[in-house]
Amino acid sequence: MGTSSNFGGMFSVAIASLFLPFLPMLPIQILLNNLLYDFSQATIPTDNVDVEYVERPKRLNVSYIRKFMLFFGPLSSIFDFITFFVMLYVFNATEPLFQTAWFMESLLPRHL
Repeated sequence: MGTSSNFGGMFSVAIASLFLPFLPMLPIQILLNNLLYDFSQATIPTDNVDVEYVERPKRLNVSYIRKFMLFFGPLSSIFDFITFFVMLYVFNATEPLFQTAWFMESLLPRHL
């Protein structure tokens, strides 16, 4: 999940950088976003595992992770591009407002 989210976010940054005269999100915002997301995942290692997985571990399915990342990463980018459009053409956002709005838009779905 983190891989697909990061892939989508960096894809959005790369595309937005081609069209915007400023950074779509500041580097400190990206780092803070990832740090907060990491905190929200901190309980995953304490989750109970099904007994079948403990008795006989299963192999990591890298193909499934790749497909998940390549589907949900660009899907999250679509929401990013909608946010970009709304901020630029509906709210006529300045650089700080744009960066803050996208920071919040990318932070909330990760945690919800």
